[in-house]
Amino acid sequence: YHPGLVRETDNYTNFIIAAENEGCPIYTDDEVDPGDYINISSTTTFQILHINKYASDSNDASIVIKTSYGSVDFLFTGDISSSVESELINSPFDLDSDILKVAHHGSKYSTYDAFLDATTPSVGIISVGSSYGHPTEETLTRLANHKVEVYRTDYNGTVTVTTNGETWSVECERENNPPVAGFTYHTDNITAYFTDISSDPDGDVLTYDWDFGDGNTSEEQNPIHIYSAEGTYNVTLIVSDGKASDSTSKYVTITQQPSTGHIVINEIEQNPYGDDAGNEWVELFNPTDSAIDVSGWKLQTTHGNIETHYIPEETTINSGGYLVITFNKQFLDNNGDSVILFDRNSNEIDRTPVVGDSHDDSRSWQRTPNGYDSDSPSDWQFKYATEGYSNS
Repeated sequence: YHPGLVRETDNYTNFIIAAENEGCPIYTDDEVDPGDYINISSTTTFQILHINKYASDSNDASIVIKTSYGSVDFLFTGDISSSVESELINSPFDLDSDILKVAHHGSKYSTYDAFLDATTPSVGIISVGSSYGHPTEETLTRLANHKVEVYRTDYNGTVTVTTNGETWSVECERENNPPVAGFTYHTDNITAYFTDISSDPDGDVLTYDWDFGDGNTSEEQNPIHIYSAEGTYNVTLIVSDGKASDSTSKYVTITQQPSTGHIVINEIEQNPYGDDAGNEWVELFNPTDSAIDVSGWKLQTTHGNIETHYIPEETTINSGGYLVITFNKQFLDNNGDSVILFDRNSNEIDRTPVVGDSHDDSRSWQRTPNGYDSDSPSDWQFKYATEGYSNS
């Protein structure tokens, strides 16, 4: 097939000469239409899915062909962009394929998620080796997220797919090197922060499968996980490059400790008797051994109308002391709200869980025991208010 676009390049000239020498007929898009079949045998067909010599982008003039042998389907996409992919998705043609020749050498402007959803390939082959930065990380990531086994001619050399019409196999001039799994971690109370240090000798994009040992999992590269209880957990990471995988495990010990190193939000009254405006309050407590200057710090809500209150200058909370902050308007959402305390540099110091109060009485949400902070909702109880004093 020749779209009629003449190129003054050696590759173009060599292509025309080779076709003529082999006696290979060359078709233009005046002679073929989308939907046409070329029957090679009773079990092998070529179906033309797209041609457009008038495309504004010469890449989109590429012919797209689906080749079927028995029940195995190959999709050859040329250099098409996402606009042609959208046309194909909205066409009446069956795009489902086993083997995908990835469009435009893995350009970020092709092989979008919607196209991968429509084609559902098991294998993606990228013909690449230029200086244009192909394939791009965006495309490799999309392929990895769709669990497509990727082969690249720059890494694997010649890629050969052999099929009997029912199954297929892939052979490479240079075989794939498997990835090596690895991670580090650190804990802060019941929160664990995991950092991936896995590698792949071929530079393939990896997928991640974390098992935190408590029944929870993640597919993020560098997840943060909050455990619900103390204990030692066997954490496993499995990484895959689409062709091979590797795993590693570490025992992570979680110790729940109350925090005494910073100011805490100790008690909140969000639904007092009567009018909420002017009667709601938040109590801060200083559990440290030293007085702390909280000038310019701020409280901020997270639900409903986001409200912010700044603590006045020259405000200090003594060691073991309390600061009760009242508001001249309704500050807290009775249906459910969380309060965050920031220092004057906007660093988060403390936050409450989301709590609600529909009782319109003298009870409040408070840390029990007084000042206890393990970053858990269980630190809080709904009890009679102790404004400016220790919680019982």
